[in-house]
Amino acid sequence: MNEKKLVSGLVSIAIPAYKKKWLKEAIVSALSQDYPNIEVIIVDDHSPQNLREVVVPFLIDKRVSYYYNEINLGGKSVTNNWNKCLEYVNGEFFVLLCDDDVLMPNFVSELLKLAHKYPKCNIFHGERVLYHENTYSFESMESWPEYESFVDFQKEKKKVKRKHTITEFLYRSRCIKEKKYIVFPVGYFSDDASILEIVATGGIASSQTPLVKIRISDDQISSEEKYPIEKTKAAIMYNEWYMNNPMLEVSQQEIKNSVDWWAYGFFQSANIINKILILYLVPKFVWPLKQKIILFIKVCISN
Repeated sequence: MNEKKLVSGLVSIAIPAYKKKWLKEAIVSALSQDYPNIEVIIVDDHSPQNLREVVVPFLIDKRVSYYYNEINLGGKSVTNNWNKCLEYVNGEFFVLLCDDDVLMPNFVSELLKLAHKYPKCNIFHGERVLYHENTYSFESMESWPEYESFVDFQKEKKKVKRKHTITEFLYRSRCIKEKKYIVFPVGYFSDDASILEIVATGGIASSQTPLVKIRISDDQISSEEKYPIEKTKAAIMYNEWYMNNPMLEVSQQEIKNSVDWWAYGFFQSANIINKILILYLVPKFVWPLKQKIILFIKVCISN
């Protein structure tokens, strides 16, 4: 692999950019870190929204670089552009900042303290605050332990106590560049699988103070009514990945329950055509033919 030499102490903050609305705020938060040795990498994923207009004023700062994808990489999965960002990384440490999120000024400095304290860890987590765009309210999330082994982290995740977004982490660059982000349709579940793989290399260390503001809005992929077919495919692929991964302890019944729960949620929010397609997609060991017929009848009656 033609690996560039990473600069010791440098932190690379990459922004996989597509939406213009909050991009300036994200860039400002990256440049406002109280840790000075950073670079900010903006990768425009062939956006139709003229992101260059937002980015150009920041290019006078030598810490900022801007790249434009000649084709849209994130259309099938946003994860493709996350991995493109990794190609431009020069720093010893790496942060992936979504274009609608905000890093608090001490995000990098606080997580670097953990990096020095836990040299065997390759991933470090900052507590998040959810910012609900429509209601303008903030919601602080529960803190994670300062250190967790992979086994403990996986146990908590299986209890659905380890929800996260991709912006909340700082990585040792060599590890994430080697592993890369795992690609699922529209990027759904990609963060979960990718984080699990990195945690498996040495555990995870977490800050007990809020370090990142995560925006919740209708423009996001996670919006309930968006991409039900792709999300169903992603749920099935993620659980297949989980079941076939020797690092992870999981039973077929747990996989069945997980796919059932996610697919039914996507099924409920889908239109009639997509409901039928979801019925077709879900494996028979999760929804047997009888159950699919019952769901189909319920759909026909309700419509």
